[in-house]
Amino acid sequence: MKQRIFSMALALCLCIVTLPAVCAEEAVPSPREVYEILIALETQDGYREGTPWDDSNHSYDDWGGGPVAGNITGGTGCAAFAFELSDKAFGALPARTLTTGELQLSDVRAGDILRINHNSHSVIVLQVTEGGVTVAEANYRVNGGAGMVHWGRALSKADVEAADYFITRYPENYTPPDDPSAGTEIGSGSLGSLMWKLTGAGTLTISGNGAMTDFGRPSDTPWKDHMDKITSIVIEDGVTASLPDGATVKIVDNHKDFTDVPSRYWGAEAIAFVSARELFAGTTEATFAPKAPMTRAMLMMVLARLDGADTTGGGTWYEKGVAWAVARGVSGVSPASSCAPCSGATRAPPPPAVHSFLWGTRTRSAAIPGRPRAGRWRTESPMALAMGS
Repeated sequence: MKQRIFSMALALCLCIVTLPAVCAEEAVPSPREVYEILIALETQDGYREGTPWDDSNHSYDDWGGGPVAGNITGGTGCAAFAFELSDKAFGALPARTLTTGELQLSDVRAGDILRINHNSHSVIVLQVTEGGVTVAEANYRVNGGAGMVHWGRALSKADVEAADYFITRYPENYTPPDDPSAGTEIGSGSLGSLMWKLTGAGTLTISGNGAMTDFGRPSDTPWKDHMDKITSIVIEDGVTASLPDGATVKIVDNHKDFTDVPSRYWGAEAIAFVSARELFAGTTEATFAPKAPMTRAMLMMVLARLDGADTTGGGTWYEKGVAWAVARGVSGVSPASSCAPCSGATRAPPPPAVHSFLWGTRTRSAAIPGRPRAGRWRTESPMALAMGS
């Protein structure tokens, strides 16, 4: 199954309201240095993925950035996490707060803090790519569970544009120092008649003349050892995709509009993605019901479509999906268990068979096809986003 991930545009609505001076004695780290500091914490005790972290067990009251956003100097839960990580990267550098205006993606850098979800949640930016940002956060909850540390979630254009305010510790008019390694080749190789090259700036370039190999998994790619360094990808003229004999390519606008999915809804882009590709259908032509329970039959139909199976026809609307699941051994479905297709599908991590099938879909790093950061794949997928979990 070919994985197709499309870049998302990103914009922020922010304007400067506080402009503290930068201490001359405090060196300003480069965005790359900030990223290296932050990402190193991911493997340290106290900051690892899944570590319990909420308002009741974590506070941070002496933030080095100084008063921001209405004289705030600390916080609990998610704010404590963002402030603590910010101090580890920036030391005593003062912060600037930006709200209600316009900020270009090129102005967003590693270490910046976004306050989102109607002023209820703070995240810290890890990386900025051509398609958006990835963040680290705490007090992150799954299915109403306990708050925990979470690394690598992607923020969509709608998420970022809805930010209540934005905090940066880079001085005004800051220009990142030239990275002498930006243009240095850190990896390269051949792909049949094609060549690939990765630079220190994180740009993966594929060049030459001929068809691109259709990799089954990221671990099959020749650049698998550099996945965490890729921030953008360039496909040069001459690189093609192979198609079966007689196949044609047709570009259509298959966008669906649902009255119960406003543009500012946190899962709007994921729902647009899966509905336009007809992996999900609305409950009616006008509604999607993003918070409705998902039945086993619905899940099997989505997985079958994702696998390219024809799910049309059959004695019931779900017959073809269940038959596909039985044949593929997905989610423990068998002829005996398929008699209860409308039982609820759990929103917890799916069983191993489903998880294995969904290896290649995730929310992180949407700008880079098949790119995991630090080689880790999660059970998050466009399907999970569209379920409203």
